[in-house]
Amino acid sequence: VYEENIDTRFNELMHRLSAIYTNKENDLLRVYYPVEGMAVAAEYNEETFFRAEISKIFPNQSVMEVMFVDFGTISQVTNSRVRYLMTEFFQEDITVFKCKFFGIKFSDEENHNKAFDYFEEQCEKDKQ
Repeated sequence: VYEENIDTRFNELMHRLSAIYTNKENDLLRVYYPVEGMAVAAEYNEETFFRAEISKIFPNQSVMEVMFVDFGTISQVTNSRVRYLMTEFFQEDITVFKCKFFGIKFSDEENHNKAFDYFEEQCEKDKQ
């Protein structure tokens, strides 16, 4: 029951995001002066906006790297595809958490990949 409630709330959040940010009248929310760490709505693909955080701004400031906080996907987007995140979208929890192996050193890339795969498998087990 708890997971169904989370799924329902998440689907409602995504529906509200799409309804607001795909409306061409909301171009007024366009971000002209982006800042690293800023919470935004970014266009993932045509007609689909998701909550994101600006992780890097490239020198010309017309392209930036964002992480879609509800999916963990990192993408480069143009400034024209980024909007200010409205206050109502801050209220829902982020569904992805950043993780890393703190203090663990691997002797080579193969061991690193094995550890990453194992970690990913364990996370998938928790979902089931």
